[in-house]
Amino acid sequence: MRGFIKFVAVLLAFMALTLQRTEAQVLYGADGAGGNPATNLYILNPATGAVVSTVGPIGFAVTGMAFHPTTGVLYGTTGARSLVAPNSLITINTTTGAGTLIGANGTGTIADIAFRADGTLFGWTEPINDDLVTINIATGAATIVADSGLATFGDGMSFSPAGVLFFAGDGNDGFLRTVNATTGLTTNVATLSGSPGAARNAISAGAFNAAGIFFAVDLANVGGGGGGGGGVAFLVTIDTTTGVVTNVGATVDGLDAIAFAPLAVVAPVPALSERGMAILGLIIMGSALVLQRRV
Repeated sequence: MRGFIKFVAVLLAFMALTLQRTEAQVLYGADGAGGNPATNLYILNPATGAVVSTVGPIGFAVTGMAFHPTTGVLYGTTGARSLVAPNSLITINTTTGAGTLIGANGTGTIADIAFRADGTLFGWTEPINDDLVTINIATGAATIVADSGLATFGDGMSFSPAGVLFFAGDGNDGFLRTVNATTGLTTNVATLSGSPGAARNAISAGAFNAAGIFFAVDLANVGGGGGGGGGVAFLVTIDTTTGVVTNVGATVDGLDAIAFAPLAVVAPVPALSERGMAILGLIIMGSALVLQRRV
């Protein structure tokens, strides 16, 4: 009898594991560098940098993307070279790729954007102001937080899961910085090293995943202006303590924006349906009760 009960316990534990849900994140990218009029939304493999699928044309040259932390809406910012609605905020449909205009930012090109956990959208202006801004997601209007005192090119910017805003805006051999979201001032963390691209390539985009890994894009700085020109790109990770850049793999030429979707719940396919597993469990438990009464 004890052996049978032990068997039942093991089987029920296996059923629980079979039915448990797992979490997965999707990495999106957009190749809007240089004002690319044919910018597409892509799903990228974060383990290799390769394109998993092409979602569709956005209709705008996108230079930065970020998901709203509570609504899950994907926002994008367009560059000065975009033929449609330059220097503006848009939303992007993750099913079709189509972009929808919200409004002009009023400050010039915003190279990358990042949401804080409370839903506040931040951006970094290029190449005139080089400052941190907040962006009104209802109108697109941007407000400069303060003069950073920097002269930057390119921008990979994202909030870590701990709420720290990291910024790489001096090219792929410049400084990794943190940014004070209240004052707009930056603090040097480390010098970037180990980039797979040529010296003085731009870090054109950045995004943390839920595990706290800082992903970025190393983009050939063809034509200046933060990676403009649609050059060769690599997906990389950046160590937020040492600044060491690790190559993940070659990715879409002209990649100028990346964003991890909020964690999605994905149910693995069990050997039996959930209803079937439940019925099986009841049968086993009933058999156990019958045997117990006979002992």
